[in-house]
Amino acid sequence: MRTLDGARIEAVLRLAPAPDAGKTLASVWMSVVDITERKRMELALAESEEQYRTLFDSASDAIFIHDLKGNFIRANRTACERLGYSNQELLSMTARDIDASDHAPLMRERLRLVRENGEFTFETVHRTREGWEIPVEVSSQLIQYQGWPAILSAARDISDRKQAEREIRDREAQFNAILENAPQIVFLKTISGNYIFANRSFEELVGIPARDIVSRTDAELFGDAVAGNLARNDAEVLSSGSPLNFEEKFVVNGRERVFRVVRFLVSNSSGAPYAICGMGADISEQLRARSMREMTARVLDRLNRLGDPGVDIKDILRIIQDVTGLQALGLRVRAQGDFPYAATLGLDPDFIRTENSICASECNGHGDKSLECFCGFVAGGQSLFSDLPGITVSGSLWTNNLPGLPGQVDPSRLPDNIRGRCIVDGFQSVALVPMRAHGEIIGMLHLLDRRPGQFSESLISAFEELGGSIAIALSRFDAEQALRRSREALAVRNEIALSFLTTKDDDIFTTVLDIILKATNSAIGVFGYIDDRGYYVCPSMTRGVWDQCSMSDKKLEFAPGEWGGIWGRALKQKILICRNEPFAVPEGHVPVSRAMDVPIEYQGRVIGNFLVANKQSDYTVYDQDLLQTIADTFAPVLHFRLQSLKQEQERRKAERALERELEATAAIAGLAQAVLSLDDFGDICERALDVSKILTRSQCGYIGTVEPDSGHLTCKAMNPDASADCGIQGAPVMFDRCAGLWGWALKNKSAFMSNDPANDSRASGLPQGHIPIANFLAVPALFGNELVGQIAVANSADGYKDRDLDLVRRIATIFAIAVQKDRAQRALLESEERFRTISVAAQDAIVMMNSRGEITFWNPAAAELFGYTQEEAVGLKLHGVLTGGVDEQRVLSGLAQFARTGRGAVIGNVMEVGARNKSGREFPAEVSISSIRIGGEWHAVGIIRDITERKRFDQAMRSIVEGTASVTGGAFFDSLVRSLSSVLGVKYALVARVEDGSSVAKAVSVWAGDGLAQPMDYDLKGTPCAEIYYPDVDVCFYPDDIQRLFPEDSLLVDMGAQSYMGVAMHDSSGAPLGHIAVLDETGTIIAVNAAWRRFDGLALVAICHG
Repeated sequence: MRTLDGARIEAVLRLAPAPDAGKTLASVWMSVVDITERKRMELALAESEEQYRTLFDSASDAIFIHDLKGNFIRANRTACERLGYSNQELLSMTARDIDASDHAPLMRERLRLVRENGEFTFETVHRTREGWEIPVEVSSQLIQYQGWPAILSAARDISDRKQAEREIRDREAQFNAILENAPQIVFLKTISGNYIFANRSFEELVGIPARDIVSRTDAELFGDAVAGNLARNDAEVLSSGSPLNFEEKFVVNGRERVFRVVRFLVSNSSGAPYAICGMGADISEQLRARSMREMTARVLDRLNRLGDPGVDIKDILRIIQDVTGLQALGLRVRAQGDFPYAATLGLDPDFIRTENSICASECNGHGDKSLECFCGFVAGGQSLFSDLPGITVSGSLWTNNLPGLPGQVDPSRLPDNIRGRCIVDGFQSVALVPMRAHGEIIGMLHLLDRRPGQFSESLISAFEELGGSIAIALSRFDAEQALRRSREALAVRNEIALSFLTTKDDDIFTTVLDIILKATNSAIGVFGYIDDRGYYVCPSMTRGVWDQCSMSDKKLEFAPGEWGGIWGRALKQKILICRNEPFAVPEGHVPVSRAMDVPIEYQGRVIGNFLVANKQSDYTVYDQDLLQTIADTFAPVLHFRLQSLKQEQERRKAERALERELEATAAIAGLAQAVLSLDDFGDICERALDVSKILTRSQCGYIGTVEPDSGHLTCKAMNPDASADCGIQGAPVMFDRCAGLWGWALKNKSAFMSNDPANDSRASGLPQGHIPIANFLAVPALFGNELVGQIAVANSADGYKDRDLDLVRRIATIFAIAVQKDRAQRALLESEERFRTISVAAQDAIVMMNSRGEITFWNPAAAELFGYTQEEAVGLKLHGVLTGGVDEQRVLSGLAQFARTGRGAVIGNVMEVGARNKSGREFPAEVSISSIRIGGEWHAVGIIRDITERKRFDQAMRSIVEGTASVTGGAFFDSLVRSLSSVLGVKYALVARVEDGSSVAKAVSVWAGDGLAQPMDYDLKGTPCAEIYYPDVDVCFYPDDIQRLFPEDSLLVDMGAQSYMGVAMHDSSGAPLGHIAVLDETGTIIAVNAAWRRFDGLALVAICHG
């Protein structure tokens, strides 16, 4: 309409008749209402709504609007795309449904916090349709939506933030690990000098934990002198503002260590320095090594001029003392079996006199001197105390706490005459360093100091190198003497070598022995060797000596257990033994006044020996060296001679073994071929037993399988003669008790053989009538670690050997494979029969299709559900049966992928689809699809279930919820029980509450038949309601005969109830609040059981309203 001034307006016209007194229509009343402003406001509102929808759907965050129970009302496009659900699917879900499983239980508490505080922000993890988990930050706010309270939640994807936080934590952990495990010291202290951080290396330097270092100063940790130097370094760093390097000394517990330290300032975010950081490497050993190198050079200079005028061996000790500052030193040099001092420095004369000799004057019966102190053990190269902390690989012994050293040694390991003069004189730090020349100890450095902590591993290592240099120099004179002795030994070796060229094999041992007796001026001797059996064989003795012995048990071969005397000890211990005193010999033996025995070793193994005796004078060190040299030279020759004899024997033995091995391999290969050819299992058992008997030369045996369930042994094949002799008629024979030798093999899964079964502790004797068993061999057949059978043979003509056991093991391995293949074939037949039985009896439709989408299997349940017989269904396209209107191209594309990979969008999922039976009736169905590969082709197996009834109950539950949504308080419970009765078709429904710890239920609302009944209180004892509160009980359900089951419940009789179902209500802490129950006079309640189990949300609804 337009006004008088021409303006256009929106208006509403109202017309009304105006009759006259005769009630005849005389005129019409018309009223005009200007609604221009209202229209303008409606337009603005529509534009605002459009802008809101645009912003809502365009937001990069996922935005949800849901009710106070978490049911989604709206969701924007980002939420749908991120979670992989359609908008319609999301609106049928709750906030709990999209949370990961470990976060979903927290949803109830989060909803409560939003309701109480009006807003709440929290982190959680959303799970997409595909199962991916996305960390999100959710900001929730209480709003009014369409006149109802609701919650607006914006979920922001924080995956990148979480990844960044993890990377930061990882970097921090790596940085801390580097600091803590760095070999360098790292510390941080305030500008004022208080420590605020120290790493593990700094802890080790100071000797106290980092927590006790923090807040302390340098003066408290190292003393004023060291602290003053460190303070000056700190001041220099503060003044320069740049990193500076220092060589700093730290003194802890009297021990000085030098570090090369870089110190630098650490600033805060504003750039102001607040701390000084230091990082340093220990260079103490480097400095000491440099000093030791300089000392070694000076010592070597003196050693090279040893013997020159003015050069004394004591100069070596003076140089060592000048460099190391040690208080006392001694140099021992071997002489006549002892190690007296050749030079000392700083030792008391009485100390030198009492400690000059470290060996007793008498012999101990073993050819060496008796050691009397730790110096003696080190000089003698003994390993008696090799487990002490201060023993080095080179045999040095050092300690920084000498008084505590004896306490670390078992007293029983110390000689009775052990001395301890160093301890008596107050020495704390002591080092004993053997001096070796060409691997032999020729002396020892004795280093002492009354101060603790003077030695370290590196310092001792340097002294060991120095000791070697000293030893070489001191052995120069001995080397000249050794050269003379070696010339003489060379002449003996040449004579022996010539004898090998000119003497017969039978006489070679006697000829060599004569040469050695002549070289050592000995009257009698023995030259023997050790054969393959480990026996000591004496092919030669001094001519006529053996005839002079009148012993009753003279022999030329000795088993290892018979080795005795000087020669037996030398062979066992692989040492040269020399004794210059009369021997105690067996009665009738030739007297022996002096003797020397040297074992002949080849590549660390003793292969023979030289024994000489009865020299007119004592055997000297020269004699020992000569005989040892001859033994070392002769060892390869003797080894070659023994090997030649051994090789000839082994050649003949190998030829015989090869023939047997070829026979065995052919027989076992034939058995394996029979297994691969899928021959009859009984024939394979017979053949395996025959092969086992032939290859082991056995007269009887059996082969059996072990039943996997019972463990019983069933004999599949047995020697016919043996079974007849034992009175066994036919095969197989089953044994349900493992006994005797064969039972031991089964129980222990262990192969064994016994050539004396009658006296074998594992045997249990033979049953009456059993054939005699002279020897026995049994091997369990194992498939992996599973016991599947056994092969046993007996009465071998030659007795059983390891080779027999190995052959039967190989046969048992093949037999185990045969047993497993037989079981697999039988299991496959059984599996196929079970599948046919299950598929026929299954209540759900089971359908299989090939990779082309064609039905290949159709069970009776499928025929009943769809109306197609199996003959009609096989060959049809499955997607044409399940639903109509399918995109044919999309299906073909999916089938092509499935044919290649066995995968697809629907494989492994449970989904709802539309289905159509033969008559054309469409119904909802739930389908679970998996893939299997048959004959190289992918097939899909689907289990299809009609969910029409479940859908009906889902609708029923929605009806209950909708029927109670508009009421609160007591009216809610009245509406709830009325809706339950109506929708579920039951006569009775009630809601009751139970106080904590009480056994009385107080009915809040009761529906009985056609209307509400008066609420009442009743005792839970003896009622089905009591079982609702049992632990781990979700739903209590009795489909029938409830009065008989609960005879004490009189209300059931009054109500005429026959069936019952109830569910408990709990608060957020899990404490019971009450319960909801339905009862009926018939079994109607059975039909609602499945639905009811899906409706435990009713309890939550009731709690919220109650």
